[in-house]
Amino acid sequence: TAYQQRIPGELALSPADATMLVTLKELASFLDAIGVRAGQSVVVLGAGAVAMAAAFFATLRGAHPVVVIGRRPEVEERVRRVGADAFIDITAPEAERRLMAATGGQGADRIIDAAGDPALFSRAIGFLADGGVIAPYAVSEMLERTVSLSGGPRTWSLVRAKPDEPAAHQHLLDLVGLGIVPFSAFYSHRMPLAQIAGAFELLWQKKAFKVVIEMEGT
Repeated sequence: TAYQQRIPGELALSPADATMLVTLKELASFLDAIGVRAGQSVVVLGAGAVAMAAAFFATLRGAHPVVVIGRRPEVEERVRRVGADAFIDITAPEAERRLMAATGGQGADRIIDAAGDPALFSRAIGFLADGGVIAPYAVSEMLERTVSLSGGPRTWSLVRAKPDEPAAHQHLLDLVGLGIVPFSAFYSHRMPLAQIAGAFELLWQKKAFKVVIEMEGT
């Protein structure tokens, strides 16, 4: 099928890095679909691996500033590693003021929801610039039922877009060949299958944000 793509052996990708290609291809194509381009301000909701991939590709496309919004200040270092210009703790008292300052008082041209939190999504509509677009990548049934559309600027758009992973395959291979993709930034741990219970425990305790389970030798 179109989703069964070949990875050239000369790229010498480790199995752990290769597992990230699906996420990266989906996010690259998603940003294409919602029209992220150079010079736009981009806000990403969430600070996990998907949000980091969104920030990485927004930066790669020349968007500026690229701002990641999360709830735990300790993630700032890792989101900056993939190119984000700023991290804002949404629970901080002056989060909105900091966000508006980061975007020059204009708000965001594009907001990518990689969190799936209905309350945050509704609140983020107020972060948009006039004519801006908010696009949910993380869509849940709760999000579809409970989002408030009452805020926001004079004109704005809600865009639903589907990633096209196969279409982005060659683009990702080219980036890998150029040494541009910081694979290890998108996962925090690599663990053998025998330790999968421990991997889930790390995730539950928020001591890991993405764990790659390695099957080799099992």
